[in-house]
Amino acid sequence: MAAIDASGTVEAVRVLATFAEVAVEAAGARLTLVDIPIGLPSARRPVLRRCDTMARELLGPRASSVFAVPAREAVWAETYAEACRRNQNVLGRQLSMQSWSICGKIREADAVFRLAPKLQKTIRETHPELCFRLLNNSRPIENPKKSQAGLKIRRELLRGWLSNLDLALRRSTRAGRDDLLDALAAAVVARWFDEKRAAAVPLAREEDDFGLAMEIVGV
Repeated sequence: MAAIDASGTVEAVRVLATFAEVAVEAAGARLTLVDIPIGLPSARRPVLRRCDTMARELLGPRASSVFAVPAREAVWAETYAEACRRNQNVLGRQLSMQSWSICGKIREADAVFRLAPKLQKTIRETHPELCFRLLNNSRPIENPKKSQAGLKIRRELLRGWLSNLDLALRRSTRAGRDDLLDALAAAVVARWFDEKRAAAVPLAREEDDFGLAMEIVGV
């Protein structure tokens, strides 16, 4: 999780263990963007999230970076096999191992937001590749984020907005370099969104059956 001030100085970059910690850290911020699905399809509302479809269309060559979001019933399954069965029943498809690997984090976020839905005012969903697309004059970056070329172009894009980027990266050693860049891009776009220089898709708010927004900030 990254925090920046109004002048574009990185104030902090922290690795947090749980989403509950994210919620606590975000309490003093105007807006925090997280790369975790928030509004989820379910048996009571078995729809594909339009925000994911729109994000893939915007990202072009990086469309595969937008995972298929599991149904809530699958997210709360105890095993991969059970999650696949539930997802098939609700959405008509099984679950990839990539999607299953993030179900723990989605579950944490889902529990927090269902307990405190007003947190949506200050914590919203984003996607790193959409953030970098926005920083890159609305052009998706073709190079994968873990490649040397991908890391370089993402770092250079952020350097134009963060005055102490290199110092912040040197001090932050507990996370992968690509994850740090993702967090910093989300912090920049969070400030842009607060300043009405960025938006979310879809423009018309869509909600899941618990009233949680199915949207992605970063366009």
